[in-house]
Amino acid sequence: ILSRFESYKYPKNQNEIVHLSWVIGVTWSPLQSLKIKAEFHQIEGTALVNLADNPDPASLQKHWSILGLSTSYQF
Repeated sequence: ILSRFESYKYPKNQNEIVHLSWVIGVTWSPLQSLKIKAEFHQIEGTALVNLADNPDPASLQKHWSILGLSTSYQF
């Protein structure tokens, strides 16, 4: 089980852009060569949002979440 808190502050034109994130995750290895991972991020702020994909910063949500799932096999 993984848990962490992230905090970033970026000064831009005398306005502070903030990103706060809580993360919880788990890893399960049912076999020695197989891993299954899940992470949930609860985020406040838009400092790490890519503006190339989101050209209108005013339309971004302040509070958002990410659920990440992955499976890896080592051979």
